[in-house]
Amino acid sequence: MIGKADVLGEARETLERYGHESTDGIWLERLTEKVALHLADWDVDEIHSWADWPSRLELFPRSTAQDPGIDLVARRGSDGRYIAIQCKARKLDSDGTGGEISKSEISKFAHPAGSDVFAEQWLVTNGASSPSSRARHAIEISDKPVKVVNLTAEVTAADAAAPDEAGDCPHCHDPEAEQTRSCMQREAVAASVRILREHAEADSGGLPRGQARGRIILPCGTGKTRIALRIVEELTGGGGKGQLSVVLCPSIALVSQLRREFLQHARTPIRAMAVCSDQTAGYDPKKEGNNNRALDPTQDNSNVSQSEVKGLVTTQPQEIADWIAGGGGGRWCWQCSWPAPQRHFRHLPERQPGSRSAGNFRHRNTGAGL
Repeated sequence: MIGKADVLGEARETLERYGHESTDGIWLERLTEKVALHLADWDVDEIHSWADWPSRLELFPRSTAQDPGIDLVARRGSDGRYIAIQCKARKLDSDGTGGEISKSEISKFAHPAGSDVFAEQWLVTNGASSPSSRARHAIEISDKPVKVVNLTAEVTAADAAAPDEAGDCPHCHDPEAEQTRSCMQREAVAASVRILREHAEADSGGLPRGQARGRIILPCGTGKTRIALRIVEELTGGGGKGQLSVVLCPSIALVSQLRREFLQHARTPIRAMAVCSDQTAGYDPKKEGNNNRALDPTQDNSNVSQSEVKGLVTTQPQEIADWIAGGGGGRWCWQCSWPAPQRHFRHLPERQPGSRSAGNFRHRNTGAGL
């Protein structure tokens, strides 16, 4: 049986082989179908070509095997909703950049994929091919924005995701020896979980019994995200119905990043929903490539739109409440961009008994995590 590493390695070779040629794009459709189940943050548990999609005739009785602009149909593992996918191959330059995606290409796909059957619309490219200004406008104003997915970037990120290192390091036996990053992370997780539990069981820190808070401050690149994930996993005892983890981020860019990393490294499946309504972090074409931090060097000015976050994205209180109450097992991880919670928490039902909430405030320039 071919493993994940082999599939991703072969995918990178295929992307490199065809990336600098003018092709019909069939290869990209086949490759997307092949790797989808191995990209954890895609949250896909099945994927088919339009012609082979088992539910096609049931949901679209008048359809034929000829695709209507939808090349592939994937099903989200977290809620069973469908994703319509179109693949567009481009001849890339030496920097991995391809020609723009035109408005007509978006329209031909967005119209059939706009059916209520589909929760998301993805346009998968083999490189950095941005929508034209007219196409970008059409994407942003549509009820169901098309999400442009760079398969090369997705495969590279998944292939580079380092697994946890098992076993002891020299530092475990000699405090003077060099400590590995994984060892440091395990030590930080164990200490954090112990302290949080001790505080939750005591009348200290100005919080009611059963509640605790803490902060972890580490340099960039030391694995704050992995540490936060492992702490939540320890505190929730493996998840289950009623176990809700809330992750608060200062920008949409970090919502996307944390969602990807949590899904990639979680030890048990995560059902993920993003609540992104921070307009100050939204996409502005005039600011493309311009991150000016002169006024505040700690400000995150990442030019990312909520339409670029995969999976379930909402700002509707009722949809949030229904999702929380939906059950289905597994650990629930809910990532929000600040200040969305201030506007939406008041509309949610009371927290279910036995559930746990863990906040994770992150800012990439300060190196702080909570």
